[in-house]
Parts: sequence; C-alpha cells; structure tokens
Amino acid sequence: MSNFLIFNFLLGAITCYVTGFWTLFANKSRNVNQAWFYLSLCAGTWSLGHYFMAITQQKGTAWLFCYLLYTCAIFIPSFFLRFILLLINLYEQKKKILYLSFFCSFVFITLLPSHLFIKDVEPKLHFKYYDNLGSIGFLFFIYFIIISTYAWIKLLQAIPKNESVKRLQLIHMAMAALIGFLGGGSSFLVAFNVSQFTYHLLIFPLYPVIVTYAVIKYRFLDIKVVFTRASIFLFIY
Repeated sequence: MSNFLIFNFLLGAITCYVTGFWTLFANKSRNVNQAWFYLSLCAGTWSLGHYFMAITQQKGTAWLFCYLLYTCAIFIPSFFLRFILLLINLYEQKKKILYLSFFCSFVFITLLPSHLFIKDVEPKLHFKYYDNLGSIGFLFFIYFIIISTYAWIKLLQAIPKNESVKRLQLIHMAMAALIGFLGGGSSFLVAFNVSQFTYHLLIFPLYPVIVTYAVIKYRFLDIKVVFTRASIFLFIY
C-alpha cells in the first residue's frame, strides 16, 4: 500500500496535466480555460514534486523537489480563485481580492528559502523524504485555507443563481474542488506531524476526473467533444 500511496502522487500529476492541456488546446481563446490550465499545471507539478521527493535517494535532490512543489503550491489558491471568479462571472467585482491573493503569493515566494518556511526534508511514514514545515509554513497553510474556502463558498453561492446545465457544471466543479483540496490540502497534516494517516491522499486524483466527466457530459468549459462510451471509460479508468 505504501508504494501505491507514492505512485498516487504520480497518478495525480498525470490526471492534472491531461485535463489541463486538453482544456487549454480545446478552447484556447477563453480566459476560464486558460485559468483552469494554470491551476492544473500548478496542482500537477505539486503532485509530481511530492512523487519525486518520496522516491529520491539524495537529500539535496529532495530539497530541490520540495522547493519546486511549494513554488507551485503557493500559487494554487490564487489560480483557483481566479478560475472560480471567471467561471461564475465575478472577476470584475472581486478582482481586488484576487490581486491581494497574488500579492500574498509573491510574498510567500520570497520567504520560501527560509528555514522558517521549510525546516527540513526527512524520512517520514511511507516516504523516503517529506517536508517538515515551520512557522511561516503554518502561516501559508492558513492563507491556503482562507483563499480556497472563500473561492469555494463563492462557487456554492453561484449554484442556485444558475439553471439547467450551468448549475450541473458548477455542482460538479464544487464536488471536484472539495475532493481536490481535502485530498491534496490534507497533506499539510503530515508536514506538520499532526497526523500519520496518509490514505486521504488517495482521493486527490479524483478531482480532475470529475471535471473531465463534466466536460464530456455537460460540455463544461465550452468544450465540444465526441467520445464513444468505451473511450470515456478508458480515459477515466
């Protein structure tokens, strides 16, 4: 099971990359598609960084992958907020909050090399190396929760205001986001040595799969696709 948990990070990266690039190239002109691509790219690289950090034999290499994954993680809340605001047509009304979020992201980037952010990378549980976060890392975790929760609440509030297919699209996005942030975000618990339970990480790859299902069934993100039932099954499998 421990090997499968490590492989799950690689699986999460693949599903994020596939969904992100597919969405972008299917409709490059829409800002919301571009926003989903940037979010998927960050989430996928975060997951890939965890995978390589877990299997590398050299501590110096583990540090490099740790910096890579947190560089992406720092921007995930801002890109998620931007995607949601574009999706529910609140970008112009809430762009000041979005700008503040990106400003905070850049502040955390400047603090990333500090050992107050990442104290160490060390063997932990099933992983060869895993991050051990400090006080600034804890502040980032709080920021991560606040921005992600704010965006998710705005998404939930938009669901009753829409009808028919659009409502179903938003419901699927809300489900996917909840799974993604519960699965991926709970990895912080291991980083803070709060929990030794890591099986919640198994649900992380499901979030792009749910979005993919919504894209196919409800033409989510204005993507027109033609798939046979067999190809849909094989893609999701």
